[in-house]
Amino acid sequence: MKKLIALFPLCLLLTGCPGSHREGAELGEWKPISISANSVCFSVKPKDVLSRYTLTVHENGYEQLLLGDFVHLSYPNTCFNIEFNPGSAYAANYTLNNKVYYYTFVVDKSG
Repeated sequence: MKKLIALFPLCLLLTGCPGSHREGAELGEWKPISISANSVCFSVKPKDVLSRYTLTVHENGYEQLLLGDFVHLSYPNTCFNIEFNPGSAYAANYTLNNKVYYYTFVVDKSG
């Protein structure tokens, strides 16, 4: 019986944790967006379909700048004008062609 009890933790150590290598999978796959001085484009390909998007800034808390859900947008309607704050961190989460993506970036002091 003692061998059986010792065997169980050994099996867990050999197999690893369930769900490992999937940390952050709920965020989607990392994919950059197009960023210019005063706009972001979630896609620049006309055949791509944007169906959900959010853009948030993380400066003195959390502020949602863009939100679109249950939309059906193609380029150039996947681009939005944004007034960026230099030195701030931004996070984008979006669904493009039915696949979830995320991207984070910082706008440096020089813009």
